[in-house]
Amino acid sequence: MQDGGIQAHAIMQRLRERYLCNEHLRAEPKNPLPTLDIPSNVICEMPPLLKAYMRLGAKICGEPCWDEDFQVADVFILLKRDDL
Repeated sequence: MQDGGIQAHAIMQRLRERYLCNEHLRAEPKNPLPTLDIPSNVICEMPPLLKAYMRLGAKICGEPCWDEDFQVADVFILLKRDDL
């Protein structure tokens, strides 16, 4: 993450507001994304694939994990086949 994680945290903040699944379905990351205080005025652009999943009714199942191999934040997504 070239910006130190600011975009990932801004995207997650937006996802938590509308797309977080019920607590009993949540997953805990083994390698969580490091915490970061971000300004409230950060404009985030949702990645196209993530945006498509949200339009299909997907839910976010917890906080992102840090993928050291690819240097990205990953998030567990639940998409019910019956909702398609």
